[in-house]
Amino acid sequence: MNGRACGALFLTAVAARVMTDAGIGLLVRGGVVTAEELSQSNNRVSAEDFRLAEKDGWTRAWLGAHRDGHPGLSLLEDNGTLRAQLLVWSGAEPGLILYDTDGNVRATLVGLPNDLPTLTLSDKKGEQRAPLFLFHDGRPSLMLLDDHGKMRTQLWLKDDGLPTLDLVDETRARQTGNV
Repeated sequence: MNGRACGALFLTAVAARVMTDAGIGLLVRGGVVTAEELSQSNNRVSAEDFRLAEKDGWTRAWLGAHRDGHPGLSLLEDNGTLRAQLLVWSGAEPGLILYDTDGNVRATLVGLPNDLPTLTLSDKKGEQRAPLFLFHDGRPSLMLLDDHGKMRTQLWLKDDGLPTLDLVDETRARQTGNV
Protein backbone atom coordinates (compact mmCIF):
# COMPACT_ATOMS: atom_id res chain seq x y z
CA MET A 1 0.00 0.00 0.00
CA ASN A 2 1.51 3.37 -1.02
CA GLY A 3 1.53 6.56 1.06
CA ARG A 4 -1.56 8.02 -0.65
CA ALA A 5 -3.57 4.84 -0.03
CA CYS A 6 -2.46 4.75 3.61
CA GLY A 7 -3.43 8.40 4.02
CA ALA A 8 -6.83 7.82 2.44
CA LEU A 9 -7.44 4.79 4.65
CA PHE A 10 -6.42 6.75 7.74
CA LEU A 11 -8.64 9.71 6.79
CA THR A 12 -11.55 7.36 6.12
CA ALA A 13 -11.09 5.74 9.52
CA VAL A 14 -10.98 9.11 11.25
CA ALA A 15 -14.05 10.31 9.30
CA ALA A 16 -15.90 7.16 10.34
CA ARG A 17 -15.01 7.89 13.97
CA VAL A 18 -16.29 11.47 13.74
CA MET A 19 -19.49 10.42 11.96
CA THR A 20 -20.12 7.70 14.52
CA ASP A 21 -19.61 10.18 17.36
CA ALA A 22 -22.16 12.38 15.59
CA GLY A 23 -24.69 9.55 15.83
CA ILE A 24 -24.25 8.01 12.38
CA GLY A 25 -23.82 4.22 12.46
CA LEU A 26 -20.61 2.79 11.01
CA LEU A 27 -20.63 -0.60 9.38
CA VAL A 28 -17.67 -2.59 10.67
CA ARG A 29 -17.29 -6.37 10.32
CA GLY A 30 -20.96 -6.70 9.48
CA GLY A 31 -22.22 -4.82 12.54
CA VAL A 32 -22.89 -1.28 13.68
CA VAL A 33 -20.37 0.34 16.01
CA THR A 34 -21.90 2.93 18.30
CA ALA A 35 -20.29 6.10 19.64
CA GLU A 36 -20.31 4.51 23.10
CA GLU A 37 -18.36 1.47 21.89
CA LEU A 38 -15.80 3.67 20.19
CA SER A 39 -15.39 5.88 23.26
CA GLN A 40 -14.41 2.77 25.26
CA SER A 41 -11.63 1.93 22.80
CA ASN A 42 -8.05 2.40 23.92
CA ASN A 43 -6.84 2.78 20.32
CA ARG A 44 -7.40 6.47 19.55
CA VAL A 45 -5.90 9.17 17.45
CA SER A 46 -6.89 12.72 18.37
CA ALA A 47 -6.23 16.04 16.70
CA GLU A 48 -8.01 19.29 15.93
CA ASP A 49 -8.02 18.43 12.24
CA PHE A 50 -6.49 16.15 9.62
CA ARG A 51 -5.37 17.17 6.15
CA LEU A 52 -4.67 14.79 3.31
CA ALA A 53 -2.33 16.46 0.81
CA GLU A 54 -0.60 15.46 -2.39
CA LYS A 55 3.18 15.59 -2.77
CA ASP A 56 2.95 19.07 -4.29
CA GLY A 57 1.12 20.35 -1.20
CA TRP A 58 -2.42 20.61 -2.57
CA THR A 59 -4.97 19.69 0.07
CA ARG A 60 -7.29 16.96 -1.24
CA ALA A 61 -9.28 16.27 1.93
CA TRP A 62 -9.77 17.94 5.29
CA LEU A 63 -11.41 16.50 8.39
CA GLY A 64 -11.95 18.54 11.50
CA ALA A 65 -14.19 20.71 13.59
CA HIS A 66 -15.46 23.94 12.05
CA ARG A 67 -15.46 27.27 13.90
CA ASP A 68 -18.74 26.34 15.56
CA GLY A 69 -17.18 23.10 16.86
CA HIS A 70 -19.18 20.72 14.67
CA PRO A 71 -17.42 18.08 12.55
CA GLY A 72 -16.94 18.22 8.82
CA LEU A 73 -15.20 16.43 5.99
CA SER A 74 -14.23 18.41 2.87
CA LEU A 75 -13.04 16.88 -0.42
CA LEU A 76 -11.15 19.00 -2.94
CA GLU A 77 -9.92 18.70 -6.51
CA ASP A 78 -6.21 18.69 -7.22
CA ASN A 79 -6.35 22.47 -7.88
CA GLY A 80 -7.88 23.17 -4.46
CA THR A 81 -11.49 23.59 -5.62
CA LEU A 82 -13.97 22.37 -3.01
CA ARG A 83 -16.15 19.60 -4.49
CA ALA A 84 -17.96 17.96 -1.55
CA GLN A 85 -18.59 18.50 2.14
CA LEU A 86 -20.10 16.26 4.78
CA LEU A 87 -21.16 18.35 7.77
CA VAL A 88 -23.09 18.31 11.01
CA TRP A 89 -24.67 21.72 11.69
CA SER A 90 -25.28 23.37 15.05
CA GLY A 91 -28.65 21.67 15.60
CA ALA A 92 -26.97 18.29 14.92
CA GLU A 93 -28.52 18.19 11.46
CA PRO A 94 -26.31 16.24 9.02
CA GLY A 95 -25.68 17.54 5.55
CA LEU A 96 -23.95 16.68 2.29
CA ILE A 97 -23.09 19.48 -0.16
CA LEU A 98 -21.85 18.86 -3.71
CA TYR A 99 -20.11 21.64 -5.67
CA ASP A 100 -19.36 22.04 -9.38
CA THR A 101 -15.91 22.81 -10.79
CA ASP A 102 -16.58 26.55 -10.39
CA GLY A 103 -17.28 26.16 -6.66
CA ASN A 104 -21.06 26.63 -6.92
CA VAL A 105 -23.38 24.48 -4.84
CA ARG A 106 -25.16 22.05 -7.18
CA ALA A 107 -26.85 19.67 -4.75
CA THR A 108 -27.52 19.47 -1.02
CA LEU A 109 -28.90 16.68 1.09
CA VAL A 110 -29.71 17.81 4.60
CA GLY A 111 -31.57 16.55 7.59
CA LEU A 112 -33.59 19.54 8.78
CA PRO A 113 -34.78 19.91 12.38
CA ASN A 114 -37.12 17.11 13.41
CA ASP A 115 -35.21 14.74 11.07
CA LEU A 116 -36.93 15.98 7.91
CA PRO A 117 -34.74 15.10 4.92
CA THR A 118 -34.44 17.57 2.04
CA LEU A 119 -32.65 17.13 -1.29
CA THR A 120 -32.13 20.31 -3.28
CA LEU A 121 -30.73 20.65 -6.80
CA SER A 122 -29.26 24.01 -7.83
CA ASP A 123 -28.44 25.61 -11.16
CA LYS A 124 -25.00 26.66 -12.45
CA LYS A 125 -25.19 29.89 -10.43
CA GLY A 126 -25.82 27.95 -7.22
CA GLU A 127 -29.47 29.06 -7.02
CA GLN A 128 -31.89 26.47 -5.66
CA ARG A 129 -34.18 25.18 -8.40
CA ALA A 130 -35.69 21.84 -7.32
CA PRO A 131 -36.17 21.01 -3.62
CA LEU A 132 -37.55 17.59 -2.74
CA PHE A 133 -38.62 17.21 0.88
CA LEU A 134 -40.93 15.45 3.30
CA PHE A 135 -43.63 17.12 5.36
CA HIS A 136 -43.70 16.42 9.12
CA ASP A 137 -46.12 13.52 8.56
CA GLY A 138 -43.87 11.93 5.91
CA ARG A 139 -45.72 13.06 2.76
CA PRO A 140 -43.34 13.97 -0.10
CA SER A 141 -43.23 17.22 -2.04
CA LEU A 142 -41.23 18.28 -5.12
CA MET A 143 -41.04 21.99 -5.97
CA LEU A 144 -39.73 23.65 -9.12
CA LEU A 145 -38.43 27.20 -8.66
CA ASP A 146 -37.91 29.85 -11.33
CA ASP A 147 -34.80 32.01 -11.91
CA HIS A 148 -35.87 34.28 -9.04
CA GLY A 149 -36.33 31.47 -6.51
CA LYS A 150 -40.13 31.66 -6.68
CA MET A 151 -42.10 28.42 -6.63
CA ARG A 152 -43.75 27.78 -9.99
CA THR A 153 -44.74 24.11 -9.62
CA GLN A 154 -45.28 21.78 -6.70
CA LEU A 155 -46.14 18.10 -6.83
CA TRP A 156 -47.19 16.74 -3.45
CA LEU A 157 -49.47 14.28 -1.70
CA LYS A 158 -52.50 15.41 0.28
CA ASP A 159 -53.32 13.94 3.69
CA ASP A 160 -55.47 11.27 2.02
CA GLY A 161 -52.59 10.28 -0.30
CA LEU A 162 -54.08 11.96 -3.37
CA PRO A 163 -51.34 13.35 -5.66
CA THR A 164 -51.72 17.08 -6.26
CA LEU A 165 -50.07 19.42 -8.76
CA ASP A 166 -49.93 23.16 -8.08
CA LEU A 167 -49.01 25.54 -10.91
CA VAL A 168 -48.18 29.14 -10.00
CA ASP A 169 -47.98 31.89 -12.62
CA GLU A 170 -45.90 35.07 -12.51
CA THR A 171 -48.73 36.94 -10.71
CA ARG A 172 -48.58 34.28 -7.93
CA ALA A 173 -52.03 32.92 -8.90
CA ARG A 174 -52.18 29.25 -8.04
CA GLN A 175 -53.93 26.57 -10.07
CA THR A 176 -54.33 23.31 -8.16
CA GLY A 177 -55.43 19.99 -9.55
CA ASN A 178 -55.43 16.38 -8.53
CA VAL A 179 -53.30 14.16 -10.69
